Amino acid sequence: MRIASEEIFGPVVALLKFSTEEEAIAIANDTEYGLGYDLFTQDVTRVHRVMPKIRAGIGWVNFYHPTFNEMPWGIYKKSGTDRELGWYQFLSRCKTSQYPRYGSSGMVLENRQ
Repeated sequence: MRIASEEIFGPVVALLKFSTEEEAIAIANDTEYGLGYDLFTQDVTRVHRVMPKIRAGIGWVNFYHPTFNEMPWGIYKKSGTDRELGWYQFLSRCKTSQYPRYGSSGMVLENRQ
């Protein structure tokens, strides 16, 4: 479905009907990108069943777009090349090397560029 697989910008909402959870999950995963999704439901058990099956960097339940700077997200499908936010973003831009020495961890972080 084109409306479910392309990015939409602007104050607009795309609503789609589905018959089963499996159909909804298939629609959500049938896209080149996997940045984020919203799940609106009153059924908490449904949340725990569905969320792990959707391949995206972040999922929101019953609200839209708040993020925690400490938690990374991103790099699902063609949505980018790195994690965003948090310690993982820092580490994704570093190359680690080991220089073992007795009594020292010897870890060195180097800039990738």
